Amino acid sequence: MTVVCKEYEQMNNGYGCKLEVPSMHFGLAAAGFPWIDPYDFKNKLLHLSNCLPLIVLQRDRGEGVVSLNSKGLPSISYNLSKPDAASMMTGMLGSLELFVTAGCDYASTSHNNDYGLDIEQEQAEVEDSADLLKNAKVRKYFREVESRGLDKHRIGVFSAHQMGSCRMGLRQEESAVDVDGQLWECDGLFVMDASVFPSASGANPMLTTYAISHMLSDRLAKRLSNEE
Repeated sequence: MTVVCKEYEQMNNGYGCKLEVPSMHFGLAAAGFPWIDPYDFKNKLLHLSNCLPLIVLQRDRGEGVVSLNSKGLPSISYNLSKPDAASMMTGMLGSLELFVTAGCDYASTSHNNDYGLDIEQEQAEVEDSADLLKNAKVRKYFREVESRGLDKHRIGVFSAHQMGSCRMGLRQEESAVDVDGQLWECDGLFVMDASVFPSASGANPMLTTYAISHMLSDRLAKRLSNEE
């Protein structure tokens, strides 16, 4: 389904990022492309069939908080930690290097104010695409991307495969459910999905989720049969 680059995954003691080629359909592209003006936005969507998307897949070390607001509705608060942000920026710059050396004509990030880099104009001046990384215009663009950082509401940051929001553990002080997936605070209520992970895996958790769900459901089935 995809191609993954693991060049940076060992940053921050194993909490680095991966570069991944996602499946990019029209709606997802429209949500991820920065809005500069209607003409620029339409032009990018019209060229989607020639687009190579890359995502910086971060195994985050930071944590969020889910609480109830004054109206009793759930409120989610999450801020990128500095090590996670540094890893993601390294991955973003690495992605741009891949675009440049692979011979792409144009590259951009999902920053709100990023007009992108017209690589095609610079390609005629060099014989080897790797030399483009030394080009003054290319280096300037890289510096601009790095200076923008990952400020909240100024770049598209997405989440998928949420894990660890109801983590499993041996002690109530450090976890939400016990080793059987039962909530410490409520007997008879079990959780058997990716939320019981002790931390984010940094990869698609499908097989791990299957394994945990199978293990916990078997335990519950045996428990219920014994109660009969």
